[in-house]
Amino acid sequence: MLTAAVLRTMNASARLATTAYEEGWAFAAAGAIDAKWANSRLWDGNPALDGIRFALERALLAACEQGRGLAELARSTHGYTVALATLARGTVEALARADWILSSATADELLVRHASLEHADLRYPEQHQLQVHHRGSADVVKVPVAEYRQRIADFLVSFGLSLTKTGLTELATRLLNEIYREAPELYSGMSAAAHGQGWATGNFFDSKQRKLQRDDQMLIEYCAYAIETTIQVSDKLLTGLVPGSAGVDRWTSERDQVLIQLDVILKRRDHPVPVT
Repeated sequence: MLTAAVLRTMNASARLATTAYEEGWAFAAAGAIDAKWANSRLWDGNPALDGIRFALERALLAACEQGRGLAELARSTHGYTVALATLARGTVEALARADWILSSATADELLVRHASLEHADLRYPEQHQLQVHHRGSADVVKVPVAEYRQRIADFLVSFGLSLTKTGLTELATRLLNEIYREAPELYSGMSAAAHGQGWATGNFFDSKQRKLQRDDQMLIEYCAYAIETTIQVSDKLLTGLVPGSAGVDRWTSERDQVLIQLDVILKRRDHPVPVT
């Protein structure tokens, strides 16, 4: 039931994200439609609002793919351990990118966050003097990453804006913190397992059998994190954008059924303490 709930959530979220892009849902952030940069083309040649929608779709599809991978490995007879933590973490991190953009209150914040994510993504490729394909060109053109990153910064400057610094750890913890009271610990544990750190992989190690042993409770929690963060961000897609499709009904129906299942399966232990 649990792994089926993961798959249902991921498939429904992926459909929702694709519908939002294909139907060109408008952004709900204040002034987005009439923003001074709205009719411009970004540093990659894409129309500004379409480019941001496209980035959201890719992030959500990436998260859903990792979530589906989590469900498949959870069903495997091989008893995966570290790989489950890695996929759960990847799901959360991809969702955190979309979450940060969808949380933008104004049009300028929307643009700045989109630009800042792409600029930060290319920090290491720039250090290694790599090149990036210029996606906005009709011809196949490779541009030094350093030049491409500068185009991002220059685009913002042309509208009186500037890049903002943020890290993936900060964004992932921010998303988890909206749902769980133990957000830093949850993210730290998944990351440490993914990196093969001893204190984390030790949680799975059976010293008598000399092998990694799956902990079913941790498996259950990884699936829950993937489901609940996907629901959190997919619901935010419906407030960060202005939906206009029957696809929303399909999403809410799947979401509600999955949440009912989770209430049967899970014992809630790490949700935020209610404010009294």
